[in-house]
Amino acid sequence: MIATSTSVDTLSMNQSLQDGETLVSARGVIEVGFFSPENSTRRYLGIWYTNVSPFTVVWVANRNIPLESKSGVLKLNEKGILVLLNGSNSTIWSSNMASKAGNNPIGHLLDSGNFVVKNEQETNNFLWRSFDEIGDTMIPGMKLGWNIEIGLERCISSWKSANDPAKGKYTLKLDRRGYPQVVILKGSEIKVRVGPWNGQSWAGYPVTSDKSLQKFVFNEKEVYYEFDLLDSSDFNIFILTPSGTGSRISETCTRQVLSTEEEDQSASRIYYKHYKSKLRKEDIDLPTFDLSVLVNATENFSTENKLGEGGFRPIYKQKIIFQGTVRDGKELAVKRLSKKSEQGLDEFKNEVGLIAKLQHRNLVKLLGCCIEGEINTTPMDAIASVASTVAASLLRHLTYVLLYTTYLSELEVQVQKLRRQHKELKHTVEAAKRSGEEIEDTVHDWFARARAAMEEAQAFLRQEDRERVGCLDVYSKYVNSQRARSMVEAVREIRRETFDRVSYRCALKCNVSSAAREYVALESRNLVLKGIMHVLECDEVDFVGLYGMAGVGKTALVKELAWRVEKDGLFDVVVMATVTNSPNVGRIRAEIADGLGLKFDELTEMGRACRLRQRIRQERRILVILDDVWGKLYLIQCKLLVTSRDLNVLNSSLGVERVYRLEVLSEDESWGLFEKRGGDAVRDPSIQPLAAEVAKSCGGLSLLIVTVVEALKDKDLYAWKDALEQIMNFDLKGVCILRCVLLLR
Repeated sequence: MIATSTSVDTLSMNQSLQDGETLVSARGVIEVGFFSPENSTRRYLGIWYTNVSPFTVVWVANRNIPLESKSGVLKLNEKGILVLLNGSNSTIWSSNMASKAGNNPIGHLLDSGNFVVKNEQETNNFLWRSFDEIGDTMIPGMKLGWNIEIGLERCISSWKSANDPAKGKYTLKLDRRGYPQVVILKGSEIKVRVGPWNGQSWAGYPVTSDKSLQKFVFNEKEVYYEFDLLDSSDFNIFILTPSGTGSRISETCTRQVLSTEEEDQSASRIYYKHYKSKLRKEDIDLPTFDLSVLVNATENFSTENKLGEGGFRPIYKQKIIFQGTVRDGKELAVKRLSKKSEQGLDEFKNEVGLIAKLQHRNLVKLLGCCIEGEINTTPMDAIASVASTVAASLLRHLTYVLLYTTYLSELEVQVQKLRRQHKELKHTVEAAKRSGEEIEDTVHDWFARARAAMEEAQAFLRQEDRERVGCLDVYSKYVNSQRARSMVEAVREIRRETFDRVSYRCALKCNVSSAAREYVALESRNLVLKGIMHVLECDEVDFVGLYGMAGVGKTALVKELAWRVEKDGLFDVVVMATVTNSPNVGRIRAEIADGLGLKFDELTEMGRACRLRQRIRQERRILVILDDVWGKLYLIQCKLLVTSRDLNVLNSSLGVERVYRLEVLSEDESWGLFEKRGGDAVRDPSIQPLAAEVAKSCGGLSLLIVTVVEALKDKDLYAWKDALEQIMNFDLKGVCILRCVLLLR
């Protein structure tokens, strides 16, 4: 009895439920209060049956946060929310609220085992239900599945152990992918599939009891499974154990029905749970028939009258004479069990009962049995007996015909949703492309599959519109409905896919065109290029230097090298920065970061330097090229290629391990480069002699040769003469100044 409550099954706002007190439902079959699991001192708020032994808890509120003492108090606040407080008056569990409470909310424990919060004046409009928060036990009236409208999933989760109600490893839920089916998961891995609903029960878990009513709802708003008892005084629950085994417990026994354990499939386990009331022993009250009548009707069990043979032994067709009378013109079937089967009377009775329970669900009517002579027989309707083996299958196929319009409508809805999702993702992709980002391959693949699915569905729906002008036959409806449902599931599967990211910022690549690299394959340059590439392949050498006078072509050569080693896969990443005689550290760091696809979030120079160092070390194969170095630098340990005009800078200041010198071009190479870049302009007979002199006067400096020929190839003879005169009077160390002068003319 509850000292602070005026009604044993309700809890009002001004009342509380303390440890040691309980609420009891109206008929006294359900109780809510505080308990401790076996071999544990921790306290939990739970719901249990009052007349079941041993003590069986079917629902726990604070399963993940136990009370460490008997200080727990359950209250109902003015908002209609149940709160469980510990000894320090802190909330360790509370109910949610589906809708706003009225002026006088109450908690009410129903005889069904459902603990609800409602407005006192309302009967069935619940603000909260314990049935929506299933633990490890499913009892009659609970719904396993989804309320799609509000996004509520009801699933069963095992206890952590027999002494700990916290959420364990195993979950039993309704999988909505494809045609809905029940699965048991260990974490995220599916361990058991029960199979889809076949119209009577789950395919892999046939329920044979006539004492329960199975219900499966599948529509746009809800997808759920529910069972109820025909007799409310019966006891029948389902428990998911900590080991992942599903057990159905009734008033007579506990039966393992689903298991994730790997064991001998020929073995079975039986657990007995004794009810406080006396166990009822059931027997089958069936008429008995004379063996002589059955022998005569089946022509002594002639093989010509044999309908078939399976798990229940042979079944024979019987003539219409039954017990000397005509039975409504029907043919009957007789199942024969020989004594050679070594089964006694009790086993025969058990088998008759099993046939009655199994086959009756499939419209088979068991008429009676015969227990005499050398054979035992059970007469039953012949046509129904044959139908029983295919009824479930026919029912599944009939569903396609009955839900023809529903599947077509659902396909249209799903295609519309996929089209909107496709459009929204396309906007995201376009925004990423405008930012210079690359799109993930998974996104491209999703677009391709989404377009294909939409095109297939639209073509199918257009064809259906044309065919629906007439009257489709049953077979056409069946085929088209089956195809529509398959498309619905395919579209849903595509819509369920999510992406961790749509795009990524890729590192900048080296220029791929030879013109952009400003490189012309000359023999002297190719020798140096191959030598450097060979050294870079060696693990023993990390620091390579290239030197030569200004304009000799060092920059063009290292650009070519960068492109080749990246193309050949010698390095995963190649980055390049120009140093100059007045190094700008921020600009150099930014050039390297661009090549790595790195964005700095750090505000200080030190922070950016550390971030860049960390990023470079993340790359397994990286080549850093520093062009036009004039003095000492503090460099990170990686593969480095450095160019400089001064050999002393490479040897003394930087400590380069391997040095290459780039010489000026020979006269033949100079003219070859000049002619290649000048084209037909330098082959003009009136200009060619002068052009040869200009090429020779460039002193074998490839940069000067390229600069001059590019500036003069479209000019007249007087411009060529003027250029030759300037070059003859110009110090070749002023290549950069001369280049500017020529380009501005």
